[in-house]
Amino acid sequence: MKFDVLSYRERILRKIYKYVDLKGKEMLLDVGCGDGGDCELFSKFVKKVVGTDINFHQNWIKIMEKRINIDFIISDACNLPFPNETFDLVYVKDVLHHIQNHEDALEEIIRVTKTGGQIIIIESNRYNPISHIHLTLIKDHEHFSKNFFYQLIERHFNNFEFFTIDSHVFCVRNKTIIKLLHYFEDFLEKIPIINNYLNYNIAIAIKEGVKK
Repeated sequence: MKFDVLSYRERILRKIYKYVDLKGKEMLLDVGCGDGGDCELFSKFVKKVVGTDINFHQNWIKIMEKRINIDFIISDACNLPFPNETFDLVYVKDVLHHIQNHEDALEEIIRVTKTGGQIIIIESNRYNPISHIHLTLIKDHEHFSKNFFYQLIERHFNNFEFFTIDSHVFCVRNKTIIKLLHYFEDFLEKIPIINNYLNYNIAIAIKEGVKK
């Protein structure tokens, strides 16, 4: 994994780990795992990782050769091939906005999560200036606004944390520069007005708070 992409992914996970207490015994599901890069990072801290995506990715083979506690499965997020309450932790990054029936996908994600387990959902902020131009306008991604995403989570859970972070892939390889840029991102997260326009909204919910 390229250093700039690795530092971007690790930054997001560091923000998440403040809210998730990993014991090393967890079964983790990564829904819409893409190339499996996040699965590889999680595999160092949990017992077992399963990644699903609607398409096969060649990188899966390389990862499984390195990490024996990772499996990958081709699967639709609205029809996950697992029994009820299989996973302690479910990770869903940049996925729901791609799915027309995102409510159905969320219900399916809840189904396979154990009672008391945590569901981490990360979505790009539709009105972040950079992602709005690059992804919403040019690439036609239907990213959620912060309010829409919050209301979606609120409809399904009673018990959740909701926060916003900034994390970008900086095309530089110098670790000192990357560190300084991360300090700047941390600074932006502390400014209330700017906080509404940062590029990632994150919800971390507990299944036992599911609304009936």
